Amino acid sequence: AVLLHPWKSQLLRKRNVAIFSVLLHCGIRKGELLGLQATDIDIKRRQMIVRKETSKSKDSRVIPINSKLYCSLEDYLEERQKLKIIVPALFVNYKGDGPLTKHGLKHLVTKVEELSGVEHHLHRFRHTFGVNMINGGCDVAKLKQLMGHKDIRMTMAYLRQLPTSMMRADVEKITLDNLI
Repeated sequence: AVLLHPWKSQLLRKRNVAIFSVLLHCGIRKGELLGLQATDIDIKRRQMIVRKETSKSKDSRVIPINSKLYCSLEDYLEERQKLKIIVPALFVNYKGDGPLTKHGLKHLVTKVEELSGVEHHLHRFRHTFGVNMINGGCDVAKLKQLMGHKDIRMTMAYLRQLPTSMMRADVEKITLDNLI
């Protein structure tokens, strides 16, 4: 509901929805988000490239775009095209004439906090992504690749706070018949 707030323009509203969608559905870092170029999004193939130049691991990776993210990115990219925005950066500033900066992103997060009354920290979206992927059945090796970690131990650190509900089905499998 906060993202549907009457922002200054349709561009800002669609951009903001796309930003938070990318964070939730891709689990990328703040620097990777700000480093995305419009050409890093392949709508037809439904994938996003995080280039090695912007990746903390210094390795490029390809992240699949799910259907929910697809809709918000397509909507935002159509708005960019309609306004004839040629800025290489995927996410543009409020005027549409330059890239979204760290300061601009911080301002957006502050505004969303004010509107929602909920404190937001961008890195929490990365943790939320990791936990939701595991909760949905993704294995840790795939998650490591999606998150761009070099070492699986880093991926495991994101999973230290799994909810008890995620483990219920696993403990239900224990029976007298299958004990060693």
